[in-house]
Amino acid sequence: LAEEKERFDDARDQYNNAKELYMEGIGVEAECVEAIFNLGLCCRTMARLEQRLENMHDYEAHLRAAGQAFEKLYTILPDLTECNWNIATIYDELDLLAPQEGRDSSIKKAEDWYKCLIAQVKSDSGVLARFGALMARVDDESQAVAYHLDSYRYYPVDMDVISWLGAYQVKSEMYEEAIKYFEKAAQIQPKEVKWQLMVASCHRRVGSYTQALDTYKDIDRKFPNNIECLQYLVRLCKELGKKDEKEEYQKKLSSAEAELGRQQASTVTAPPRCFRGLLASA
Repeated sequence: LAEEKERFDDARDQYNNAKELYMEGIGVEAECVEAIFNLGLCCRTMARLEQRLENMHDYEAHLRAAGQAFEKLYTILPDLTECNWNIATIYDELDLLAPQEGRDSSIKKAEDWYKCLIAQVKSDSGVLARFGALMARVDDESQAVAYHLDSYRYYPVDMDVISWLGAYQVKSEMYEEAIKYFEKAAQIQPKEVKWQLMVASCHRRVGSYTQALDTYKDIDRKFPNNIECLQYLVRLCKELGKKDEKEEYQKKLSSAEAELGRQQASTVTAPPRCFRGLLASA
């Protein structure tokens, strides 16, 4: 911890020195775009540093300083995409910091700057996704969906966008639509069981019990001893009158739950020196 603190202190000193030099350069030439742009980047990096240290007051102060630099740059180069991106994302971050009663200003500014940015880079999936997320935070559901869909159209492998769209369809009880997104997620992350479980869950919710059962069986073959999967296999086999299969999966479920209990007991009773190793391999 002492070494890490020393590294952070050294980094803070270096960035403070760089900030002072950029400000000196701007003092010599007020419209030096290179100095202004780098000053903004320096302040954003300093903000990230303070955020990692959980110094939220300094994090916000550096973030605002970065915003001021980029807004000054905008008056000189209004068509510079990198400048507009930084301003939009800074106000986006400031909104997350603002208390509920003080959010209107930062949200409105973030929204305006994102719209300006999207006019410049209409097919940038990352920008579209970030604006969609902002719209979701302010409960503008139609806009949130529209921009997430636009982002997905341009870059259909962004897991954050795919999971958001899938969750939205589930919330809207449009399970067949949700299946498409969760199947896509399962293709991208075939070793992540949760996407396949979501596919099975959607089949179950629309009443496609046979399809759901087949999906859970497929999951069981790929991820043996997954307790959630086995629980639904037991339930579906019971509901569909498959007594023999139900008993088979019940045995597997009991075995998996017993193994989980042993693992948890082993973790609790392990010597303290083992904790770090356990966390590292999690």
